Amino acid sequence: MLSSLQKIGGSQAIILPKQFLRQIGAQDMLEIRLVENKIVLSLPDKVRESWADAAKVVAAENDDALLAIYVENQFDEQEWVW
Repeated sequence: MLSSLQKIGGSQAIILPKQFLRQIGAQDMLEIRLVENKIVLSLPDKVRESWADAAKVVAAENDDALLAIYVENQFDEQEWVW
């Protein structure tokens, strides 16, 4: 499929067919990379996707207590000069 470039200010854009976006599950954001002289569009990584499962594992192992670590330094002992 060929798609023409559309000028938008100092940039250019392409119109992506709705069925393409729907097929990959794109909603409002795509990652753009240049790979071997080709522009590659993909869905962004879901960074926090596995956090809920990881939290359940930590809780099941009773390793979810808050750590109350206090590190002292000289600034806690002296009055600050502004």
